[in-house]
Amino acid sequence: MKRFLTALTGVLCALPLLAKVELPSFISDNMVLQQNSDAALWGWTTPGRKVVVNGSWSKKSVSAVADENGKFLVRIPTCEAGGPYTVCFNDGDKTVLSNVLLGEVWFCSGQSPEVEHPVAVRYAFRNWAEATLFNNYGIPVGPFRSDDWDDIKR
Repeated sequence: MKRFLTALTGVLCALPLLAKVELPSFISDNMVLQQNSDAALWGWTTPGRKVVVNGSWSKKSVSAVADENGKFLVRIPTCEAGGPYTVCFNDGDKTVLSNVLLGEVWFCSGQSPEVEHPVAVRYAFRNWAEATLFNNYGIPVGPFRSDDWDDIKR
């Protein structure tokens, strides 16, 4: 029994070493980052672990060390609109996001009582809206453009 408890303790102590970068749900494949800016990217890993982040649009990497709670934050410079690119998070175990676009990002919501469920909109990339719009329940909705509605132009 003593050997079993010793082995179990060893396995449980080693589990944090197997930790992989965790990211918020909206930092994911198919995301759009603001072009020509320092885009904030964050997540969690083992406390004290260095995380190196690289976007395939640049040869430069940025890095941060996770705080005592395991949270890290980097600001990665972006270039002109384009893509698709990849973003790699490496804390000793790589996490790669694919189909990342750079462009204009707009957030919209309503303030009127008629708008019960405002929608956050991710829209960008040279007149092409990637289907990365979600309602309040996390269900994907179709992309739309309002700048070509006749009523808006009047």
